[in-house]
Amino acid sequence: MREAIPTDCVFYQAIELPGIGLIEGSWDHRHTADDYLGQLEYQGRRVLDVGPANGFFTFEMERRGAEVTALDLGTQGEWDSVPHSFLDVNSVRANLQENVRRVENAFWFAHQRLQSNAKLVHGSVYDTPALVQPVETALMGNVLQHVRDPFRAIEQVAKVVADTIVISEAVWHDDEAFLTAEAMWLIPRADTPYCTHSWWQVSPAMVTAILRILGFPQISLKYHQQRFVGSESDRRARMVKHFTVVGTRPGERSSEAIDASGLQVLFPAEGWHAGELGTGHWWRWSRDKSATVRVHNHRSSKCSASVSCGIATLQADRVELYLNGSMIWSGDTIGFPIPLFVRAVTLNPGANTLEFRARNEPSQPAGDPRVLGLAVYDLTISAEGSDSQGS
Repeated sequence: MREAIPTDCVFYQAIELPGIGLIEGSWDHRHTADDYLGQLEYQGRRVLDVGPANGFFTFEMERRGAEVTALDLGTQGEWDSVPHSFLDVNSVRANLQENVRRVENAFWFAHQRLQSNAKLVHGSVYDTPALVQPVETALMGNVLQHVRDPFRAIEQVAKVVADTIVISEAVWHDDEAFLTAEAMWLIPRADTPYCTHSWWQVSPAMVTAILRILGFPQISLKYHQQRFVGSESDRRARMVKHFTVVGTRPGERSSEAIDASGLQVLFPAEGWHAGELGTGHWWRWSRDKSATVRVHNHRSSKCSASVSCGIATLQADRVELYLNGSMIWSGDTIGFPIPLFVRAVTLNPGANTLEFRARNEPSQPAGDPRVLGLAVYDLTISAEGSDSQGS
């Protein structure tokens, strides 16, 4: 006999539970979860799920082998509600808190039936660093449209993430010019007072730009369809376009690996000291005032790519970057990392050479036995011009 579902539970996402079967929700992601989650491997990863609702993706990532912490506002949290002039603020807040309570009841109901070990933490996304221990991957699923300050939300989540952020959003404003611009589109209007908890449609180009500012230079973008079942305010069932942007910080674990686009980055041991990792960045010091990096293009033809990294020197200097003998960038360094980003460089099939050249001779800093030339932070080479690889 099927167990009864408590009446004070609201399921935002469809979910299948032992002894109960399928519980319908406003969204059904069961057959399209891979696209929503960025086609990533979650086995053995520590993951943060921001805004889990009734926990479909929390439990799905756990099922795939992740150790998951979910961050939700909680009933006492202050929702970023839209301040419509003719609505009573206290009534709006009370309605939102009641909805949060019932959705969280559904989370715990599913948590118990699935015998989950996932943790649930209460608080604002803006306070993430004070609430959550460091993780390797974070999922922000349809979160940005519900916050007043999307940049700050991503920034605070990024502070606890070692290498990968997955941001998925529904596309309500499906215009090519908007989607390819670094833009946000305001969702509420004066004549939509019922829209109290949605703020922005953030374009994937905007998400990409924010992630790059925050130190996630390697970007992939994919559009996909998710099944909308219906809600009280929108009863038309349909497939809804979404985008998923995956931003990755380079790390020593990914050095020398062949990425999905067929590119491989190799640091010759004779030109560089061992890699170092700390404060969310990975870097290497050169042994001389110039050093080379090999970039192997495993494709059978040329490809367009972007090069990004940070450059640092011990003292004021000028650094130049050459690709296969041709200079593609130069800049002045002043003792701490400066950003380097070059688009639309051409990589030949097979071996390519990046050469970093400083003007000053290497030196030995106090308390360090090494002779140091220049430092390269978070070097990323990303293929451009495909559906799944951002630029």
